[in-house]
Amino acid sequence: MLETRVAKLFKNGASQAVRLPADFRFEGEEVYITRDSATGDVVLSKRPGAQVWNEFFALLHAIEVPADFMAERPMNKVTDTVSYLIKGTSPTLEAKVSARAPSSVFISVMTRAELLYGLKRLPKEHRLQNAVRQFLKIVHNLPWDAEAASWFAEIRHQLHRSGQPIGEVDMMIAAHALSSGSVLVTNNHRHYQRIEAPLILENWL
Repeated sequence: MLETRVAKLFKNGASQAVRLPADFRFEGEEVYITRDSATGDVVLSKRPGAQVWNEFFALLHAIEVPADFMAERPMNKVTDTVSYLIKGTSPTLEAKVSARAPSSVFISVMTRAELLYGLKRLPKEHRLQNAVRQFLKIVHNLPWDAEAASWFAEIRHQLHRSGQPIGEVDMMIAAHALSSGSVLVTNNHRHYQRIEAPLILENWL
């Protein structure tokens, strides 16, 4: 149940401050601000996007995900984190994702392609169709651009020269992370650690 109270507004030059009632105050020095584009409402939050993630996981947990979803192909290694997320097999991963603003979570278009391919193999009326498409609306889908292509060429050349090749899609995912300045979240560190470029890896499982 939502509780609504009135708070005082103060102006300081071009800035504006809000005096919150004592039982609404935050700890620390920063909060996240979100504006609802439909209503114009402004929301202050310690955990931005928490409601969005809660609604998504509630939808996902009500679905029986086929055991073979995203399981049949060599590409599974490059989308392993998303695969675990959609299958609901890692509470730790869900907690990590829920703690982040949707605006800070990105997937490569290669991962998007793999998710959509998985849906093609399911009946159109399967409830996972809606859940996956909802996920794709929540996160940012990184397009393949010239900067990513340049990083891909660099990575491929380096791995060919060192005699330690990895899959082309693996290299494309890494190139996307480098071109966007993003952390690459993966359970497949063994492959990505072969790349000499300054790739930042994390494992949320």
